[in-house]
Amino acid sequence: MITSVQNARVKYIAGLHDRKARAMRGVCWAESRRCVEVALASGWRVREVAVRADAGAEARELAGRAAGQGCAVHEYSEACFRKLSALRHSDGIGAVVETRLRRGVPPEDGARAVVAWQLQDPQNLGSIIRTAAAVNCRRVVTVEPCVDAVHPLSVRGSAGMVFLTEVWQAGAEEARAWLAANAPVCAALSTRGAELLRTAAGHSPRILVAGNEARGVPDDLACVVPCVRIPMAPGVESLNVNAAAAIALYTLWGADTEDVAGNRPSA
Repeated sequence: MITSVQNARVKYIAGLHDRKARAMRGVCWAESRRCVEVALASGWRVREVAVRADAGAEARELAGRAAGQGCAVHEYSEACFRKLSALRHSDGIGAVVETRLRRGVPPEDGARAVVAWQLQDPQNLGSIIRTAAAVNCRRVVTVEPCVDAVHPLSVRGSAGMVFLTEVWQAGAEEARAWLAANAPVCAALSTRGAELLRTAAGHSPRILVAGNEARGVPDDLACVVPCVRIPMAPGVESLNVNAAAAIALYTLWGADTEDVAGNRPSA
């Protein structure tokens, strides 16, 4: 058991709360049983599983499975694990996972994609990734400056779905050019949208753009990409970006998604 908060492993993992450290080392911190489980089942390499000394039976069983897959497993005292943890209430297990982020914009292959335009809240981005996966959209483009898709809170907010998602990191100008070239199949969420979301669904857009929490979609992008709005009651100005994205994702693509029982909902 690692018991010193000055231990090199503790310092290394705690350092992954910093974006520069994640980028330099090419790894991220995934915390919670669900996130670790998805990471182990994905194609992303798990370098280490960390278990808190007082973790429950489910966490320990998962750590045992990780060890069976050849993954290093280390046990940490409660004080040490607090240094590693990014959560207020942790279930006592986490993993160091090699990242697989792509630079640039996706290829022109017709796949659906969600564009997160300069989001700043990691939990918003994680929630959007999770909802996108629920409607079988496994491609997300983050437009810089944007919160890191492998920020510990983004990973947690995605319930590990980031490890089953193709994540692209693009500069703003590169993203603008790509979206302009694909404008006929885009739908950008905006309170100023000329078309209602439910009407736009009839055009079968395959790229959904969600704007910054405070500023939304930039004006210059709104001039070249079709903007759609979600109708709201009088006096309601806007929705949180992850709520708006969830409504849009299910409106656009939910009818094509099978539920866990294999049933396909009607459009």
